[in-house]
Parts: sequence; structure tokens; C-alpha cells
Amino acid sequence: MLKKKISGASPFIFMFTVIMFLGVTFSGDDDIYEKINRNMDLFGQVYKEIALNYVDEIDADKFMTAGIEGMLSTLDPYTNYIDEKSRDQMDLITTGKYGGSGFP
Repeated sequence: MLKKKISGASPFIFMFTVIMFLGVTFSGDDDIYEKINRNMDLFGQVYKEIALNYVDEIDADKFMTAGIEGMLSTLDPYTNYIDEKSRDQMDLITTGKYGGSGFP
């Protein structure tokens, strides 16, 4: 009786195994989310090692900004990182809204 239940479940186990294998095979390295996670882990490990072990103290904000700008420099010359302070200035310029009377 037990043999019959096991053999009846075998096709389902086989199909599950095949589907899992195909899913792993086809997703592989082509999955963008997997690449992003791997690269973020690497970036974090490098950042941590340098922050903890570099001979001099680093400015964490400048170091992160340099890393972001380095990433963006591999793209086109029009893609830039705009920090919060610069964004506020850009919003003022692009929206045309200015508070106050404008008198010195």
C-alpha cells in the first residue's frame, strides 16, 4: 500500500524537480535583481573595509558621493547625482517660484 502512494506521488515530485531545475537554469546570471543584490553586497563590503581599515579617517559623505559619481560617470555626460541641497536650488530654478519680494 505504501509503495502505491509513493509511486503515485513520483510524477509530481519529478515535475517539481524539473520545474525547479529549469527555473534555476534559466534565471541564472540573467536575473537583474540578482545582479543588483550581488553588486550592492560587493559595494557595501568595499565601503565597510575602507571605512574601517583605511590608514586615515574618511569623510563618509564625501566617500559615498564619490562612489555614486563614479558609477554615474560610466553612463552618459548628462546623468548626474544631485544632492538634497543642490536639488532645492534646482527646484527653485526650474519651477520659477520664488518666495519674497525680491528687494535687497
